[in-house]
Amino acid sequence: MTHSGWRQGIVTITYEKLVIALMLLLSLPNTFMLIASSILLALYMLVWQRKRGGAVKALIFIAMRTPLSTGFAATYENYAIVKWALLLGLSLYIVLTNPWPRQRLARRFLLLIAGLSLYIIFIGLFNSGYPVTSAFKVFSWAFVLSAVIVGVLACDRVDWTAHMCWYLNLILLLSPLSWALGIAYLRNGRGYQGLLNHPNMMGVIASICFTLNLYLMQERRESGRTVFLLLAAVQGVLSLSRTGVISMVLSFIAFTLFVMKRGWKKTLTILLSFMGIAALIIFGFGDSVIDFIYKGRSVGELFYSREGQIARYMEKFHAHPLFGSGFMVPQNSAGKSFVLSFELSIEPGNLIIALLGDLGIVGTILFFVPYIVLLRHMDKRKLSLFLLPFIVSMGEMIFFSTNNTAILYYVLYAVCLLPGKKRRTAHQGLIRSARLGRYPTPR
Repeated sequence: MTHSGWRQGIVTITYEKLVIALMLLLSLPNTFMLIASSILLALYMLVWQRKRGGAVKALIFIAMRTPLSTGFAATYENYAIVKWALLLGLSLYIVLTNPWPRQRLARRFLLLIAGLSLYIIFIGLFNSGYPVTSAFKVFSWAFVLSAVIVGVLACDRVDWTAHMCWYLNLILLLSPLSWALGIAYLRNGRGYQGLLNHPNMMGVIASICFTLNLYLMQERRESGRTVFLLLAAVQGVLSLSRTGVISMVLSFIAFTLFVMKRGWKKTLTILLSFMGIAALIIFGFGDSVIDFIYKGRSVGELFYSREGQIARYMEKFHAHPLFGSGFMVPQNSAGKSFVLSFELSIEPGNLIIALLGDLGIVGTILFFVPYIVLLRHMDKRKLSLFLLPFIVSMGEMIFFSTNNTAILYYVLYAVCLLPGKKRRTAHQGLIRSARLGRYPTPR
């Protein structure tokens, strides 16, 4: 791609981006301005960007704005109800104003998610100590996920990966300012968090940014994205987030082996990777790597920071091993409570452990069915995008946290449901022909 193409793909400023940047700035001083700017941004997207996936873009704005550091910006924390109203209201708008997806794979995926949700809600009525809160959390996850998929597929001409990547690149580009502001190590004094609310969140954002830039480099040949790859890699390592660093490494391996096109570049990349690993071993960086993995603790304390989370979820699993003990809610020693509470939560540290505790063995198997169906039929060039949420969720479990940054994952799966370029071109050609009365409308 030419230099002008690189500029168009990465740094071109549009009216939409100017409005987003303005709303981001206005949202920083206090909570009132945060809520006001979120509502104004949503209205702008619904009115002026409606046909370009405006409602989905408003959801992405909320997801990107959520993890900013409390030392740098106001948070939604004291206005959870307003935030939920925005999330569910925008999702409802998407569902009511966009057609049911034409793609057979998308229909099947959405129906499987709907069936899984009804199953979890039904089982929760019997096994959960907080069945109403559990049902709400199931609904908020499945409904917003489905809305994002419907919205993305209805506006498939929008480059959703590039749209999300613009936010992520901006965050990582500005995060070094946190040193000047004195908030780079605000949370624990050890791990770098930049402008985000936790070092672990820096690891998550860095890994998503790294994977998206890697994917876009392959799709567009935008070599300038190497700068953002390096920014993501360096800040991910500085965060001391094992999950973030491991996710970037695994994403890079998956991309190189299964996505990157064959040729001398792929061969060179694999050779350089092995040479880098060998250098770590030969030049004695092994101890530093081990110290990073164990975070200064002894070899037997690898999961020290997760012991409490694992214990709570194992307690849930042992209570109801087959069908689980309720979705994203704690055990209730007093019996059952039908209260709907936004404060009821149990922090899961790992996707598999969370699924076993919440859904049991049967529910865990059913959970993976729609994703296996998607994996079998999706464009394999998007494999790194598909795997990323699962990889990250092995250490930082925000897979179902709709009110956090999980919406970014939902967009990734929606992108995976989009057909590849060749299939999409053929599909659009058939639709145009059908409108002219030449062929039946494709399903």
